[in-house]
Amino acid sequence: TSSNVSVVNCASPCNIISAANGAPNLQVIIDLSNNSTATICGDTASPLTKQLTVYSSGDITIGSNCNAGNNSPDLKIDPTGKQKTTLASLPSLGIVASGNISISKNTTEIDGILYAGTNGTINTCLEHNPYYTNDCATNTLNIYGAMYANQFTFGRTGDLSVCPLFTDCDFTTEKINVSPAPFINPPPGFSVLAGSPQSLPQYLGEAPPLY
Repeated sequence: TSSNVSVVNCASPCNIISAANGAPNLQVIIDLSNNSTATICGDTASPLTKQLTVYSSGDITIGSNCNAGNNSPDLKIDPTGKQKTTLASLPSLGIVASGNISISKNTTEIDGILYAGTNGTINTCLEHNPYYTNDCATNTLNIYGAMYANQFTFGRTGDLSVCPLFTDCDFTTEKINVSPAPFINPPPGFSVLAGSPQSLPQYLGEAPPLY
């Protein structure tokens, strides 16, 4: 890490938004490696104002919403012009676990990038019971960012009482919206996301004859 990045240790359960916003630097890393399974996020009135990466050498459980301040597929612009956000101050969130990432059923919004380890799994409903299909029915999960993992468990079943089977209604229970915020101003350790694209050939086709 550089002198421009604050490294914060946070005990589980960790309110990562409050911990990051209280750090002196704009870029923050929260290290949860002292916890084999860490619970993060927490109810807070203030959204994230930093570029934040949360790391654990074990598993991470997301216990409630993680609002990074850009909870929309497109960047919000204040029409009055009074609130100005520069690229350098645009908040972004990355959550990295060497193991698995599990999301509680009460969580409805995560603004950022989720990355589970090489053999890791992202589970969208920690409380999911395959023998009781209505335990994760009530809340739709909205991800504004991206998810990377070796395996995904999409455990939210939807509420059959609201949207019965074989009816024409919205049955979506997990919505993954690619938001530009974490890509154009990535959190620490994710800078490759903002790199220049590789050079592409000018054209594809048969080469002209040599003589």
